[in-house]
Amino acid sequence: MILLARWTRGYFASKTGEFLMKRSTLSFVVGLVFATLVAASSAQAQSSAHSGGGSITAIDGDTLTLCFRHAPVPAVGDTLSLEREWIPFSKGTPASPRYIVVGHARVVAVGAPPCVQAERLDGKPRRYDHARPDDAISVAPTPQSAGDHRGGLTP
Repeated sequence: MILLARWTRGYFASKTGEFLMKRSTLSFVVGLVFATLVAASSAQAQSSAHSGGGSITAIDGDTLTLCFRHAPVPAVGDTLSLEREWIPFSKGTPASPRYIVVGHARVVAVGAPPCVQAERLDGKPRRYDHARPDDAISVAPTPQSAGDHRGGLTP
């Protein structure tokens, strides 16, 4: 009887250990898949936030050639904001790209089907900078523009 008790205790203890090992491996795999899906959806959301524009393909003095391959072509006379992508340094998680406005341009002519000609209004754009319509940019008000220097509204 004692021999049977020792054998069953050892048998069930080893099965419990195997079960816990399989369970922790399964939890790790499920967590890894979930983290991958979250990261992919976050990257997709970030890329779709700035996908509504074109890019500068050629610069000739103050004349820019802008191509809008995945966005509607702006009309003649529209003002565009020219943005440069930069990625801030981050030791931990990979940082998402940010965009800084480097100038403005006005559409003067529609060229080949996805491209337009624009004249530079200000700034120093480079080739492959992003171009988006000005109305697509939302600017949060600063405390100075909202009221006095303390951020309150003036009466």
